[in-house]
Amino acid sequence: MGRTRKMLLLVLAAAAVLVAAIAVVQADQSGNALCINELVASSSITSGEQGIEWIELYNGTDTAIPMGGYGISDDPDDPYQYVLPNVSINAKGYLLLCTDPSADSQFDEALPLPFRLRSTGGYLFLTAPDGTTADWIEYQDCYKDISWGRAFDGGAVALLNEATPGYSNAASLISRYEMEINQEKPTFSHLGGFYDEPFDLTISCPEGCTVFYTTDGSLPTLSSTCYTGPIHIEDISSQPNRYAQIPASAYPWFVEKYGVEPVTKGTVIRARICRDGILSEYTEDATYFVGVKPNTTTVSLITDPDNLFGYENGIYTAGALGKWCLVTKQTDRMNNWQLFGNYLQRGKDAMRPANCEIFSEGNGYHVDGQSIEMQIQGGRYGGVEECKPLRLTATSRYGDSNTFDVDFSYTDDDPPYTKQLILRAQKSFVEGILDDVIGSVGFLGDGLYVQSFEPVTVYLNGEYWGIAGMRERITAKGIAERYGLDLQDMTLLKYSDWELYPQRGDASDVQDYMDLMTYPNSHDMTLDESYQYLADRIDLNGFIRLWMAHIFFASCDWPDNNVRVFKVHQPDPDNPWADGRWHFVLFDMDMSCRDSSHNTLLYAMGEIKERTSYWAGPGEFADWYVSLFRGLMQNATFRKQFLDVYLEYRADLFQPATLHQLLDDVLAAYGSEMEHHTERWTPTPNLVGKLLGRSEENTEDMEDIANMRTFMDERLDILDGYMEEYYGRYGETVPWSGET
Repeated sequence: MGRTRKMLLLVLAAAAVLVAAIAVVQADQSGNALCINELVASSSITSGEQGIEWIELYNGTDTAIPMGGYGISDDPDDPYQYVLPNVSINAKGYLLLCTDPSADSQFDEALPLPFRLRSTGGYLFLTAPDGTTADWIEYQDCYKDISWGRAFDGGAVALLNEATPGYSNAASLISRYEMEINQEKPTFSHLGGFYDEPFDLTISCPEGCTVFYTTDGSLPTLSSTCYTGPIHIEDISSQPNRYAQIPASAYPWFVEKYGVEPVTKGTVIRARICRDGILSEYTEDATYFVGVKPNTTTVSLITDPDNLFGYENGIYTAGALGKWCLVTKQTDRMNNWQLFGNYLQRGKDAMRPANCEIFSEGNGYHVDGQSIEMQIQGGRYGGVEECKPLRLTATSRYGDSNTFDVDFSYTDDDPPYTKQLILRAQKSFVEGILDDVIGSVGFLGDGLYVQSFEPVTVYLNGEYWGIAGMRERITAKGIAERYGLDLQDMTLLKYSDWELYPQRGDASDVQDYMDLMTYPNSHDMTLDESYQYLADRIDLNGFIRLWMAHIFFASCDWPDNNVRVFKVHQPDPDNPWADGRWHFVLFDMDMSCRDSSHNTLLYAMGEIKERTSYWAGPGEFADWYVSLFRGLMQNATFRKQFLDVYLEYRADLFQPATLHQLLDDVLAAYGSEMEHHTERWTPTPNLVGKLLGRSEENTEDMEDIANMRTFMDERLDILDGYMEEYYGRYGETVPWSGET
């Protein structure tokens, strides 16, 4: 029987089954009260250069439903990304939302949709005004003008034959038969992980199916290798690198290269089932290391190489968005603010699908993978750094958990919320990892939100990429889960790049905190009532500890950056974190621990404007950033409170021996991976580089560690002197005065 005829018979047979099944679906599902009924995320109808995207809501009840206050969003952490106005959906009626309602007459009645859908798939959430989820839908890769929706209004989610914006979804599925096939995965005989000896990997699949697989991280196609027997897995570290020498930053890469020698490698296997010529939507992915001894928790990321290094799509390169001459790029890099390239994309455009395996001693360094989306983290440093920080977001799109299973070595008593992880990384592991860790983890459990930390080693598509600091990403939902807060009642503000804005909340929250920060400018702060006014609205204990951390560790990328504050509006007397006051987050301490002589105490009050000697960014900051602390320090009650906290840390955390021990513990956790990382990221200059005097020696990290130890030895004595001088202004003595 010819292939075409066979496929036709299969589709006809599936259709016959659907005729009976659809009636059941219609009977069982059409009574859905209110739902996301249909969407198109890839359209040939355009507005300018972009396709039009739309969402259809359906009211399956017999009465109209007022929609004012409902939220629609593609982000579960931000359910009110768009709040619907005071409109209603009639009984058995529809409401359209469209990215450009004026682009086509069929959308004349549509509401404007202020965010774009993702053609690679994702989620949509419809949230009621009371915070409950009214409906949600998951959709996958979208074909142009083909909609995802419910088979008959309010029914089961499926890929539809025909897009029907504003009309009933009477179209049948393209094929439920295909949909069921597309959810199949093959089975591997071995979990991904670390093995002492070579072995043969077998792949099994349902009878009548075949399996196609790749070993470079790319998505298997019908042109990929067809599995016919066991795959021999062995140590492949001596094989040439595939990715390590690809230029990945705004640096003049013609002068120096990285990873010239073969790096440690694991074998990546991505496999898909094929039945009757139709490939599954899902893959089974794993990384196998043979003869490699893990020294840390290991993170292996598997994705199509084009997602990282492709000219158009690769987020790890300058690519299509970096079409500027090298001289311009270098000038911009030196100024640090105006870089161009694929790696600086943000939002949905920056996210790429991937698989993540987290191997730790607790799971025996053998695990199943987790489907994720990843993107470059860290603003402009995504362009400056060849070794880039990454953000990982767990997704249940392929039936996996939507959170990571991570055992952090440094964490609060409560388990962190781990839907999103950050892999902090740079060529210099001191500036990118150690200073951030040393300046923050000592404050875990001290009345501040501090990110948990785990030392990790990272592999991209099986190639060794270096060490990183794994931390949970700071989100409103993560803070709410850690402290038992009502997410719908919560505000989270952030200072970043010299701007205060709401990550959750609105302009009134920004104004409220700004008013508190500048309150001392118009009030007599020596009065008890002025102190009490602020103490009733700000968690001053947390505020002191936040500023104490930055002051002691001489942080200079602050106070006009890297600060977050949060609060709830309706106090809960049983929860100290939900007392209606502003609370504080300590993060991004990666420009600290270096200049022991800097008078950060006076810097934190604005009395001196000079940042530390290693600062390369903009100079002076606006006065409002420091007015709150400066004003509070005029109050005797606050000064005593500040001194008491200083004495607490002075007795332990700030002591040189304690700091050296903390550093030793973190270094020991990385072990020989630090040397491995240094070798991987030591530049190898070519002829041009050598003519410019570039060297192959890289002692920068070891020198930075030695400088950090010097900082630890000197800082307490120096800051003691600054504290003594300041308190002397008020005729107050400090307890250590006169110590020898």
